[in-house]
Amino acid sequence: MKESKVSIGLINPKSPDNVSAVMRAAGNFRVDSIYYTGKRYWRALMRKPDLPYMSRKLSQNVPLSEVTFMIDDMPADMSIVCVEFA
Repeated sequence: MKESKVSIGLINPKSPDNVSAVMRAAGNFRVDSIYYTGKRYWRALMRKPDLPYMSRKLSQNVPLSEVTFMIDDMPADMSIVCVEFA
C-alpha cells in the first residue's frame, strides 16, 4: 500500500504569527511539509525578527519551504484540496 504524504500550501502568508500557527497545527496532525509563496512573510520577519516561539516540539520537524509557484513545484501525482478562510 502506498503511503500518503500531506503538505500544506500557503499563498503569500502575511505574518510570522500566522505561519507559526499553521506550523503548530501541522505538527499536531503529522503533516509532512509546508510550502509558501510570496515575499510578505519574509518582509514581516525582517521587521519582527523575534519569530514567535514554536511551543510544540512536533512543529519543529515540519519543513517550511519557499516556492515560486505552488502547483509547479509539487509532485505530479499529488491530489490537491483547496481551502480558503476569508
